[in-house]
Amino acid sequence: MSTRLAPTPVLERNLDWVTSERRHRRDALYGPRLAHLDSARVLADLAAHAGELNGGSTARWLMHLDQVHYLPDDVLVKTDRASMLVSLEIRTAFLHGGLADLAGSIDTSIHLAGAGKALVHELLPPGIIPAPKLGGYRKTAFRVPAAEWLRGPLAPLLRRQLERGTIYEEGYFDRRAVEQLAREHAASVRDHSDQLWPLLSLGLWADRFHGLDGE
Repeated sequence: MSTRLAPTPVLERNLDWVTSERRHRRDALYGPRLAHLDSARVLADLAAHAGELNGGSTARWLMHLDQVHYLPDDVLVKTDRASMLVSLEIRTAFLHGGLADLAGSIDTSIHLAGAGKALVHELLPPGIIPAPKLGGYRKTAFRVPAAEWLRGPLAPLLRRQLERGTIYEEGYFDRRAVEQLAREHAASVRDHSDQLWPLLSLGLWADRFHGLDGE
């Protein structure tokens, strides 16, 4: 059963939700260079940001955490990089300062009415949002077929990373543990793309940083 439904503090459940529960797998995946790290530091940071509201509803806490973590460190970064790659200027309308202030002053029950985003649907003219939302919350909103790529065209690259990648050679991650994930994923025993994809991305960046890319 998913730990997201377990009777744990709300900040822990939120962290598990946005990270696909990766914190529970760190002990197995971290090498000696990262073995001293745990989730306590991340949870302390979340608690500090939640405390900035000085009380308030759980929904208000989580909306605030989205504003200070998820938006600037995830979706907005991806939007900016993708648009700049093709020299496209994007203006995110809902981030207008006045609109953000107005939204922050409204009770969360109004924001969450119905299926969510009720205020947006109410204020925008008919026909502006005629289509259903594409992609799910967080995990699929920017989805690429990573699971398929890691079993197909990216499988040789993943193997090379495991053989000689910096993050394994220097002890940041445990090679055997990740190899086990890669084998299970390749055999379609289980989809481990939520772990293998970021490890591959980090590994490629680390190799480039150390001047090893292209070898």
